[in-house]
Amino acid sequence: IQLKEVINVPSVVGIQEHQIYKNGRVLVKDGHVIFDFCNTGILFKTIQQTTLLIYLTGFVRLKIRVDDNTFTQVIPMNPFESKYTTLELPGNKVIQLTKVTEARSSKVDIVGIITGSIETIHKEKLPHIEFIGDSLTCGYGNIGQNSEFETDSSQTWCVDIANYLHCDYMTTSWSGIGVLKSNHNVTTNQLPVIIHRCIATDEASHWNISDWNAKYVFLNIGTNDYAIEADNVFDLNFKNAMKDLIQLYFNEYGSNLLFFIVEGPVISGHGKEYIKEISLEFVHTMKNVFYIETFIDKNNPSFWGFRNHPSVEGHHQMSQQIIPQLEAILHKL
Repeated sequence: IQLKEVINVPSVVGIQEHQIYKNGRVLVKDGHVIFDFCNTGILFKTIQQTTLLIYLTGFVRLKIRVDDNTFTQVIPMNPFESKYTTLELPGNKVIQLTKVTEARSSKVDIVGIITGSIETIHKEKLPHIEFIGDSLTCGYGNIGQNSEFETDSSQTWCVDIANYLHCDYMTTSWSGIGVLKSNHNVTTNQLPVIIHRCIATDEASHWNISDWNAKYVFLNIGTNDYAIEADNVFDLNFKNAMKDLIQLYFNEYGSNLLFFIVEGPVISGHGKEYIKEISLEFVHTMKNVFYIETFIDKNNPSFWGFRNHPSVEGHHQMSQQIIPQLEAILHKL
């Protein structure tokens, strides 16, 4: 199972929505299947040996599951470089394709089928979780210490929590993003905008939030908003924006939604204290809103990956702290 670069682009038959199961924010348009959010992809069955034509943009790490065997394919490219590739798959197999690099650095466009055929599968219906956040949610730099591209979003605290709750999950995240501003003080295209996109890098694409019908939402945000010192005016604006964001998800997913604010582990100082303060206020004033706190030992190098972000071990450390708090909350309900 290997992605192979092609120079001469062959003709294809487009893929239709009824032929695949979409896991997360996937756009099917004019026979193309497109996704760029991390931990997003498709599931299908090959009727016979099948070859797909895939157009990749940026640095893509694609996990390919064939029945119970998983292969990881990496196509190293510059962030704005693109390549046509082919993927040959065996017949009569259940296939899952999942993008595990983040939205801002890569995009997958399955152009169509060169040879063979596919059909959808009937998947067990599980409850849905949506994880929302920044680099701490998508696994930025978690499998190495040399580059942001050393990222595997399938090895994060989010996936640990989804497995613990036995749920299908969707990760809506983008490194550097905030509620009001990024870590570079940019105020455009922040979280309240991105959550309405099916394709994070395509401002024209639209996602209906209610389509995912999540039972749980986990929000880990604020580190970038408070990367630069904030004043009282910003604090108030941030609080109001957070409240609007939480209310939006209750409006979309319904009043029975369980909403968890997960704080840490990178944020510190005023930002950390203020987010905790307003989160606890939301817990006391809004139904089904809960607060979870995480820490990572800064003196343990095995917990840290690229640029002071959690390694895979660091993400597991986070989930080991989250799960007992989550258990206690759910036990009280």
